Amino acid sequence: MKLFNFFSKQRKAKTNLSKSIYTNSIKQNTFARLNVPRPTDTYFERVRIQARNLENDFPLIQGYLNTMVAQILGDEGLVLDVATPNTKLNKAIQNKWFKYELDIDFEDIEEQILRNLIRDGEVFIYCEIIKNKLHIKLLDSANFLAANTNYKDLFYSIKYKDESCEEIKSFIYTDPITRKTIEINSNNIIYVKNDKATFSHRGISEFVSVILNVTQCADLKEAELDRAQLQSKLTGFLKEKDNPLADTLGDDEEIQLIKEVDSGKMQFIPSNVDVEMIKEYNPVSLQQFLLSANQETAKALKVDYATYTGDMSQVNFSSIRQGALINIRNYKRLQKKLARKIHSVIFTKWLEIEYLNEQISLKDYELIKANFSFKGQGYESIDPTKDAQANDIQLKNGTKTYSEILREKGKELDTHLSEMQKEQELIKLIKERDLDKNTQNFTQNNTQNKKGEEE
Repeated sequence: MKLFNFFSKQRKAKTNLSKSIYTNSIKQNTFARLNVPRPTDTYFERVRIQARNLENDFPLIQGYLNTMVAQILGDEGLVLDVATPNTKLNKAIQNKWFKYELDIDFEDIEEQILRNLIRDGEVFIYCEIIKNKLHIKLLDSANFLAANTNYKDLFYSIKYKDESCEEIKSFIYTDPITRKTIEINSNNIIYVKNDKATFSHRGISEFVSVILNVTQCADLKEAELDRAQLQSKLTGFLKEKDNPLADTLGDDEEIQLIKEVDSGKMQFIPSNVDVEMIKEYNPVSLQQFLLSANQETAKALKVDYATYTGDMSQVNFSSIRQGALINIRNYKRLQKKLARKIHSVIFTKWLEIEYLNEQISLKDYELIKANFSFKGQGYESIDPTKDAQANDIQLKNGTKTYSEILREKGKELDTHLSEMQKEQELIKLIKERDLDKNTQNFTQNNTQNKKGEEE
């Protein structure tokens, strides 16, 4: 039995905890910050303010939002498609809705909704019936204050029907001019948010994880530009040589410093002065940092690096194709979210008003309500030949339908068939016109030939 065991190797206590939980003293502070719970509801207001400033001050973020608007909404936004068995009814409702969109300038509202949803993480759409017409207005999420909270049934300006917080009763809106609070019934508000947590009362900006990256890149670029500007103005320094007899020089013997040098000219430099030129600066580390930071930002924003930065210098066909496919999937997900949570709700409210105004019958109202959808724009093929061949093979194998192919391009089968029918009619008219021209030319040639023979 060993009485003293000073020099034997001590065994560490075994633990089943993760390395992020059982850390050394160096990493302890880092992981301590991660261990603190941070509900998004406690800081969504500050993040929203930062995100709005980010949009105004940073070109890449402004460009990203413009790209999202262009890719998701396209030229026409999300288009209504009514697919009841009655084709005349379908066209009539689609034309009425299109006219209504023009009357309220819905395309601009649509763009603002998308920008707010991405930048602020939430959107409040106020709907009100005025003179038998549905009016839509966007309310600033900044006017739904986080301070309006009592931790019973009111959380961050959202009032619930009971303490279970399952069904929203109303919203507490603060007028930006009078600062008076107004309680708005939930039936008049369409509220959509980005859920970053399992349960949160308010939405959080999509920029929450990239704010630090973007600001660091901007600060570093600004510092490097200042350094480059200073370097362009200074080419070198003049300094006094180490001279052991410097103390014996008289006070009148001053060093004549040269402050400016003209290009192409030589100038005398005193023997007790050295010239030290500024070394050329090549910020390789800056480029690597910006590349890495922008790649992380693009990944967080669900787009590829080339789309986020506009830098196509490092892409090839395979990489840009893979990036585009990922982008398109994310675009389509957001299109479906807008169609499901915003456009469909607004259209249902509008359709109900049309029924109440006796513009459509109850039977048509129920039929339309059960057979409508909103379609986003389609996306062009990156390699049309290969995609067309793949579609052809899948059609022959029965693993894909024409409806699926058309849906990928943002079209419905009924719409496509009606367009093809119109084109067939147009082709028939063109053939008839060409036939008439050929007949006229043939008649003229025969007439000329007969005249020539008579002469």
